[in-house]
Amino acid sequence: MREIFIVLLIDFYTHTHVGKENPGVITYVEMSTIDAQTSENIKMVIERDQLAEYLAAPVSGGQKDAKEGELLILAAGSERSYEKCLGDFEKMGKQSWLMGPECKNATDAKMALQIMMGGQAALLAECLSFCEYAGVDEKVWFDVLDKGVMMNPLLRSVGNRMFKGVENNRQWPQTLFQTYLQQKDLKLAIETAEKVHCEVPVTAAVHQRYVKASRKGHANEDFASLRDAYDEKKK
Repeated sequence: MREIFIVLLIDFYTHTHVGKENPGVITYVEMSTIDAQTSENIKMVIERDQLAEYLAAPVSGGQKDAKEGELLILAAGSERSYEKCLGDFEKMGKQSWLMGPECKNATDAKMALQIMMGGQAALLAECLSFCEYAGVDEKVWFDVLDKGVMMNPLLRSVGNRMFKGVENNRQWPQTLFQTYLQQKDLKLAIETAEKVHCEVPVTAAVHQRYVKASRKGHANEDFASLRDAYDEKKK
């Protein structure tokens, strides 16, 4: 019997099936990036049928972080359920937080992180495009950025992958985090912002860059392909 059942599923009906097919589970942990209402709906089914206690726990981090146990885990639910999962969370992640008792406390916090992640990558792509059009050596400019306070691990990693994709005839086969997933997360953030009456004009503009990259055939490629959302300068 599994006391803790950890899932990463975005389909509501699959959750219902999985929950019923695993009786005896005490805590049901959902770790994918979904909106608050979907998370609440899953919680309602899981707890209404007394299948288990539900804990929303979206994660921040990529494949490398997952393999090395360096994920950041944002949990929401009862303190009792959270404490039961701490042993597993310590193996999976660098740190975990109990963001609050409601699903939205975790899901909305994760969306804010995705806004930051998607926005930084988009701004970097725009800077590199600006350099290309203005005649600035992009790699030298990136080296300047790398030596200053504005650089961080995300920009360094995404930037290097952007360069590799451009050199590879503007193709990005490596899929550390696919473009369509970042596009989906930004759309969820925009929809959530509308519900809480928050203006997110920058996020909306960034989302359109991901839409363009997807339309150019990069949906299933690494999100560093956002570099190609800015058309190559004509010779």
